[in-house]
Amino acid sequence: MTHAIDDAARCPCGTGLPFGECCAPIQRGERETATAEALMRSRYTAFALEDIDWLLASWHASTRPRSLELDPGIRWLRLDVLDTIGGGPFDREGTVAFEAHWLAEGTRGSMRELSTFRRDAGWRYVGGDRI
Repeated sequence: MTHAIDDAARCPCGTGLPFGECCAPIQRGERETATAEALMRSRYTAFALEDIDWLLASWHASTRPRSLELDPGIRWLRLDVLDTIGGGPFDREGTVAFEAHWLAEGTRGSMRELSTFRRDAGWRYVGGDRI
């Protein structure tokens, strides 16, 4: 189930831009991402909105699972990008380290991941390791 968000609302990814100018065009297929970080931010937004279709579509075919289930009890609160290596418009690969903050059953927590991305016909998520 995807949660709806108004295009004028602030994008969940934390850029401060409205959703309609930030992650929405990427998730709708109206615009490709220029960087690995932009793709990672759109994937965080997809987690926050429970957009499984975008999560799967943005996953590299070599590592993409057949299906994906999200925990509906987790509410994603904030994304902090910690570091990026490569992943620019002229790179083929890149990594993004981030911390995603969540709330579940009244308890707050966070997870840190170092995500790997590859650009073939657009940026795609390859995988990640918890840090």
